[in-house]
Amino acid sequence: DSRNFIPKGIEQGLRVRFQPLERLGIEAFGGMVIDSSNGDYRGAAGSIEIIGRVLQQERHYINMDLGAGYIYDYRGDHVPRVRLTLGRSFDALDISLSGLVEIPVGSAGRDEVDVMTSFALSYGFFDWYRLGLEIAGEDLEGFFDPDEAEGGAKLLFGPTMSFDLPADFYLKFNAAAVYAHTSNQTVQPGSSKPDTWGFMGRLVLGWVWR
Repeated sequence: DSRNFIPKGIEQGLRVRFQPLERLGIEAFGGMVIDSSNGDYRGAAGSIEIIGRVLQQERHYINMDLGAGYIYDYRGDHVPRVRLTLGRSFDALDISLSGLVEIPVGSAGRDEVDVMTSFALSYGFFDWYRLGLEIAGEDLEGFFDPDEAEGGAKLLFGPTMSFDLPADFYLKFNAAAVYAHTSNQTVQPGSSKPDTWGFMGRLVLGWVWR
């Protein structure tokens, strides 16, 4: 779940997931962004989401999760959201396809609806190590619409690695190239197009309380 909040920034966040039932989870997130070019604080975000498992592959061939929630994002917008995730495991291989729909409320200069999609697969080489690849797309209508409100379509693709550590800790690392399709976008007077290529990295340290 990534968004281009500023051209060069560092995000620091905390995510907590509570699983009261086997097929029901509640997830909350809070984060802030620092402009890496000058060290200035640029904004905060927070979200809450309820996620339920509707289908299980043991009975229905695939896993299907549905989620609904709300995010106050880094642009200061209030955004209800709905998520759908399909996945299946083949022994050590995991495959996942997801879609996220966001509806900014009362926000000027935003699309009426934002749709983000992603495809991911990973393989567990050892009990403690998993390697994967993820491809994600956002504002894909920007490939065809020169007046897409948020600057054009964006594609992210790159590897992800996960390590299980002692005492139920785990470490995840994502690296991604970011491609912004802006060549067909209308530029407002006095502004310039963003860079076509960028890079994003994310490091996660997690702990599971069983």
